[in-house]
Amino acid sequence: MTVISAPGWIERAAVLTVVVLAAILYFHRLSDVPVYVSTDEAKFAVQAHSLATTGRDMRGNLLPIFVLIVDPLLPAERSVAWWQPVLFYTMAGVYLVADVSAWSTRIPVTALAVLNVWLVFIVARRWLKSWRLALFAAAALALTPAHFILGREAADYFCPTTVALVWLWSLLRLLDQRSQRAAALTGVVLGLGLYTYITSWVVMPMYLGLTIAVGLHERFSFRLHRSLVLGFFACTIPVLVWTILHPSMITETLTHYHFSGGSRLVERITLFWDYFNPSYLFFAGGSNLLWSTRAAGVFLLAFIPLLLLGAWTLAVRARATFGIVLLIVFVLVPLPIVLAMPEAPFYATARAILAVPFGVLIATAGLACLNHTRSTLGTVATVVLIASMPWQFTSFARDYFDEYPQRSAQWIDTMNFRGVADYVIASATEAPAVYLSHDDIGEDKAVKWKFHLLASDRLDLWQRSQYLEAEAASQSDIASGSVLILSAGNPRLSRLDADGWSVATVVRDAAGEPAAAILRKR
Repeated sequence: MTVISAPGWIERAAVLTVVVLAAILYFHRLSDVPVYVSTDEAKFAVQAHSLATTGRDMRGNLLPIFVLIVDPLLPAERSVAWWQPVLFYTMAGVYLVADVSAWSTRIPVTALAVLNVWLVFIVARRWLKSWRLALFAAAALALTPAHFILGREAADYFCPTTVALVWLWSLLRLLDQRSQRAAALTGVVLGLGLYTYITSWVVMPMYLGLTIAVGLHERFSFRLHRSLVLGFFACTIPVLVWTILHPSMITETLTHYHFSGGSRLVERITLFWDYFNPSYLFFAGGSNLLWSTRAAGVFLLAFIPLLLLGAWTLAVRARATFGIVLLIVFVLVPLPIVLAMPEAPFYATARAILAVPFGVLIATAGLACLNHTRSTLGTVATVVLIASMPWQFTSFARDYFDEYPQRSAQWIDTMNFRGVADYVIASATEAPAVYLSHDDIGEDKAVKWKFHLLASDRLDLWQRSQYLEAEAASQSDIASGSVLILSAGNPRLSRLDADGWSVATVVRDAAGEPAAAILRKR
């Protein structure tokens, strides 16, 4: 790769400019887009608020290593959903200095997204020995649609991207220095990654095995391998302790994520290929509007030639150890999904988000190869590809901020609980009880109701909230003035008038469609 030197201050100013611009872009209208707080965001928020205010999760566990997700209205009921702790505690730290809101809830992940822009720079800088190519990697990551979308949502599936970039940097450092300290640091990074997201239970040991394979290829000493492995396993001690105290956690986790056994070979092969389907990667980005706008792929179109050229360069032309590692981890990104076969496994961008930082680095190698040709055609191609990226991203961002909120409203919150909370607080604040219709409102919606009451500092309304079963709506002991919240499409809505309920309002979503009905007891 060509080494391009420059005064240090130019390099620092350039990368600082890119990172600052990325921060401005990623934090722009963070409270408004995504248009609503999603179910996962609300689950993280209510648990993080509990940790910040009491030091316990909603089940009452003191400073838990893994957090048990419960129905906020029925916290004592059995649950099998154990989530990794990193985002809960990071979010709790934010809540110590900021009120609960959509903006404060999203700060930790969005900060990680901006940090990734700097991390990919230092990885590419150390690897390619070129600050200009590293600057391209940083800008390319910032402008990658999937990174931008998921970097603005408060969910833990994004967290492993930061760990993966730190691992790549520490691996490069280990290859350069070959010291026990560098080996131990690499192991610790991967060990801490276990606490970020469920797929990390597969991904981090896989990266550890790959690092060991690199060490064997590079003839690392036994001491380096020992430091690497000890660093990793030292970080697993809390997992082992928690598993001993909660022996059912592993089986409950497998149950929660619908892990599927059996061979299902053809289905698994098809699923693996689908994550490299060009239509998904470069054009549509999947059908889930929480993870894609459908107006752009996971990567920008410029990545088509750059990824192909980069893969060819690393596999055939350069054949250096680090480049081969990048290719392997990029190809293996869908492996945890293919092995587990969870519910709705196809085109789950959030579960395959690790493809983004690896893909950006491979594409940067492609750009380096293009520059290395020193031909007029190569120069023109470089200029066109680089110029097309901000042009396409501008179109994507315009749609993301203008049209996407309306398209995604029904995907994110079918009942618009922000609007529900606004109405109840403004017009029914003295209601003796707030009932959530249990036939179409469960844990996934109740947690949003609690989030918006937390955000409005109206936990007194939460204390008066409870589920109402369908057959209980006609009971005479329901106090006059009580509120009943149910879906606007609930088939019982037209029959509740006979049970003494009157429709107070119908809440509409961002697209103007009926989302929820709010009734008052006569």
